[in-house]
Amino acid sequence: MIECSQARRDSIESRSGRPLILDPRLVAIIAVITTAAHSDGAITTISTVTVETVNFVSDADSDLNVIPSNSVMSFIGSPDFTAAAYADGGGIVAVSLDASAELELESIASFSSHDLNATNSPATAELGFAINPGILRLTSANSSLSYSILVMAETSAGALGTWESSGTLTADANGEVTWTKSGVDLGTPAGGSVIPSGEVAIPAFIALWTPGVILGNDVLVIEYDMSLKLDAAGADYVEGASANIADPFDVSGASPAITSVTFRPVPEPSGLVLLCVEAGTISRRRRRSA
Repeated sequence: MIECSQARRDSIESRSGRPLILDPRLVAIIAVITTAAHSDGAITTISTVTVETVNFVSDADSDLNVIPSNSVMSFIGSPDFTAAAYADGGGIVAVSLDASAELELESIASFSSHDLNATNSPATAELGFAINPGILRLTSANSSLSYSILVMAETSAGALGTWESSGTLTADANGEVTWTKSGVDLGTPAGGSVIPSGEVAIPAFIALWTPGVILGNDVLVIEYDMSLKLDAAGADYVEGASANIADPFDVSGASPAITSVTFRPVPEPSGLVLLCVEAGTISRRRRRSA
């Protein structure tokens, strides 16, 4: 069952004048955006914005009461840096940052979705999601610039698994930039590559991930986090550092991060036995005919 705070429930009921019951067939999305800048070990600016989208059904007359989806952007900036993060109720997330000073800067966008396996039987969950094109650029010394995407799946029985991808541009004392990465390869240069231009493009990427089996009438909870981080507090210099994934200043063509959640029935044990018998019969026939 998707949870909703009593305070939120009371607020909605007071406006509508009717008691509300959460319908687990509908989707709840929570988007949390945080951007922060650190200089000389002290936080100079921090901005956090939260938007929550939940669908309710009234038990009075079964009319659907929908809290409209919202889009939010968290933005901070100064002459030396900007950082922005974007998320909306449709699941589009985007992050960006730009800096020309020795500091630490991080931009994070995240949301969670809840999807019900509305059957009485176990099903394999298949999750489809899209990563929009992005780019990382670093011209500096003794600094790094990285991206990270982490997707976590869990049910009432516990965690199902994680999907993650990350990559880092690292500039040494001479300003030579190398690229390292881990997790799922999005099609970026090979890990350990020297990047003379200091620039790595992140291409559009479509993933299909099967985190595991979810029981009947259970809820699959997906937590999705995307972040960019510049670590240049001790840099000798920062001529320029910039990064974006689905630039939040232009999300008109951005696809929702979570594009689909599909539940496929788990074959009955008898069906699996039948498949094994048929496969064995075919194998014996082939050996005899050989």
